[in-house]
Amino acid sequence: MPPTTELLNDCYQRLLSGRASWQWQRIGAQRRAGVTAPLFSVFSEASCGIGEFPDIRLLVDWCRKTGVSFIQLLPINDVGFAFRPYDAQSMFALDPMHLRLHHLRGVEPGKWDNAIQALRERFPTGRGRVDYRIKGAKLELLWRIFEESAAKIPAAGMTAYIKDNAYWLEDYALFRAIKEQHQERGWTDWPRELKERRPAACETFVRSCSRTLLFQKWLQWQLFEQLRDTTPPRTVSSSWAICRSSSRATAPMSGPIRTTSSWTSPRARRRTCSTPRANAGACRRTTGPLSRTTGMTP
Repeated sequence: MPPTTELLNDCYQRLLSGRASWQWQRIGAQRRAGVTAPLFSVFSEASCGIGEFPDIRLLVDWCRKTGVSFIQLLPINDVGFAFRPYDAQSMFALDPMHLRLHHLRGVEPGKWDNAIQALRERFPTGRGRVDYRIKGAKLELLWRIFEESAAKIPAAGMTAYIKDNAYWLEDYALFRAIKEQHQERGWTDWPRELKERRPAACETFVRSCSRTLLFQKWLQWQLFEQLRDTTPPRTVSSSWAICRSSSRATAPMSGPIRTTSSWTSPRARRRTCSTPRANAGACRRTTGPLSRTTGMTP
């Protein structure tokens, strides 16, 4: 038996008076149709091997034409090279495999067209499965672009982004740089001085890998700008799931959990090193392209 109009109105009023009422007031508490999709499957002819942030616009256009007013994306956090969306390395950082290489800020238009086209031909979209080697190939090309374009980076925009997001970005960039130098091993397998975040060891690493740290921050700034550019019109609301992974070392068959938050928190580090089992990650949703969750380290 379908719900009556009176019952639906009562439900909407409860939403408008609850703890999340400000969100419902912004998007409107009414009956809606929505769509849930993983970004890796939302691709276009312009994509390189996987769905990219600008492709969200095409999904928004489809929603407007079909009367769908809500888009829920599955997690888009950085998953490293394990490619498990609910076991992300950070609850703030976005995954660089979703960058559109043609839309990078501060990069000379057309200069990298041949390299991008070669990558697109090597990793075509539309196959039955995603070839996740695209991430490593993209990062190699992004490093080359970064090295040649660093002098042309819009300093004001990137500097402001780094300053506004320093509370998570500094730790994340350091975490990613150390993981890269140690063949993507979990932090519990790093040298003791880095595993325990000893200040002298971290400062030495920062000095020796300053370029790599800047590259990680540049990637996140580019991701932020591209995602912000996909902001849908008011007729379509968007949200995505943010993964909250726990921080323990797992059994050998699963490998170590790789989260930034477990490494940055002394309490989590102690728990991780003393408890040889894993907790499942949890999913938390956030609304809008600029939303961030709080209450956890990055």
